[in-house]
Amino acid sequence: VSYLSRYFSLPFDGWKDIWFSGVPLFKDYTLLYFYLMIPFAKYFGLIYGIQIFAVMGLFVFAAFSYLLYHELSKNRILAVVLTLATIFSANLYRSLVWAGGIPFWTTQAFYPMVIFLIVKYCRSRNYRWFCLAALAAGLGIMGHPQSFFNVIQFLFLFY
Repeated sequence: VSYLSRYFSLPFDGWKDIWFSGVPLFKDYTLLYFYLMIPFAKYFGLIYGIQIFAVMGLFVFAAFSYLLYHELSKNRILAVVLTLATIFSANLYRSLVWAGGIPFWTTQAFYPMVIFLIVKYCRSRNYRWFCLAALAAGLGIMGHPQSFFNVIQFLFLFY
């Protein structure tokens, strides 16, 4: 993020200088989040801006977890309890504070979003929900493909 905020270039024409050589910019497969973090880094400072970006991922994760649990159970209290249990799980906390794990963590925020949209599609058979799920899945893949493929690909395979 620091490098892109100082030397902004697009992935297809960028070159990241490292030591005495370098690598093409498109080799970093978490580029979507790097580009999305640039305004936060410029406005709030590098470290604090990235922390705010990660906490925003937590809010997105919590909001769509609640919507998913409410859609499945139709019970607000149960949805709140399950959302709080999900937020306070050990893996969520570890991912949020682990240095270098921000792209992985922010991709986790897409999991309940995609599952919620697929559940809405399965209940209504309205293809807009499926298209939104595919769009959200695409954004998750652009953010961190490895962690996203491990979880979400099975939803589309078993559809």
